[in-house]
Amino acid sequence: MSNVLNTRLNKKKKGFTLIELIIVIAIIAIIAAIAIPNFAKVRNDSKYKADVQSCETIKRTVLTKIADGSITVDPAQTTTKVITITFPSGTLTFSDSSLSDTLSTVKKPQEDGATGYTIWVSKTGEVEVLTTSGTAKTDTITTP
Repeated sequence: MSNVLNTRLNKKKKGFTLIELIIVIAIIAIIAAIAIPNFAKVRNDSKYKADVQSCETIKRTVLTKIADGSITVDPAQTTTKVITITFPSGTLTFSDSSLSDTLSTVKKPQEDGATGYTIWVSKTGEVEVLTTSGTAKTDTITTP
């Protein structure tokens, strides 16, 4: 009998106990609860930064077009010139054809619900670019 007892004691235990598995799962759940909201924030921040960069590119392009005379600004005009860039069915559409050649590589806005960009050119030549969400303008992505 002591021989049977010694054999059982000498055998190594294999596997994990239920308590050990539960503790590991709890630790993984805590780490996931901390990490997942941070990933969402990083993703949203990167979308915002991509849209800001696109707006800056559009603004610089419009200012260049104003400087070389492709887009005319009349100081006597009473309203602000509005140019829109939209992405219906994935292709670019411009309300001013003078921008189609230079802005053909502009990416669709990353912001949720944004369908394009709206460009305002004032009579003094100042340019403001915003992303558009349907028909409403968002004021979060301005490039004064």
